[in-house]
Amino acid sequence: MALGESKVLAPGLPDLAANFRDRFYHFSSEEAQAKFTLSPQDYLPMVRPPSAPPARIVMIGPKGAGQSVQARKLAQQHGLVHVRFDAYVQTAGRDKAHPFFTLLQDHVAEPEDAPLETEAALELIKSFWSTFEQGLILEGFPRNGRSAR
Repeated sequence: MALGESKVLAPGLPDLAANFRDRFYHFSSEEAQAKFTLSPQDYLPMVRPPSAPPARIVMIGPKGAGQSVQARKLAQQHGLVHVRFDAYVQTAGRDKAHPFFTLLQDHVAEPEDAPLETEAALELIKSFWSTFEQGLILEGFPRNGRSAR
């Protein structure tokens, strides 16, 4: 259901299952299970199963390990969009029409005095995470173990 509704492939939980037409379906939440149970035919593919969602790759590693080089290569080889997080933040923090402009402008002007909080960075990433139909490679976030959690 998650794949069909939000283009996100989510694992089903063994405890949340339903049987329909001699097949078992597993769900990621009780809400998804309830929706399916009310009208299972609405969630079955008509001709073929839905295709897998586009790739979403996060490049992480220590400084100088080659994340940028590898991200560029992978993006080119597989037709993905390469998003450099720092460059995206700089662009968004200077664009008054960007929905995160107010949040980012202080950070862009004085990054040392106004560090970008992890929660704000995650909200920014969520805003573009699913917008690239061909998939994406995100480079430059998380920067440390604290942000990765």
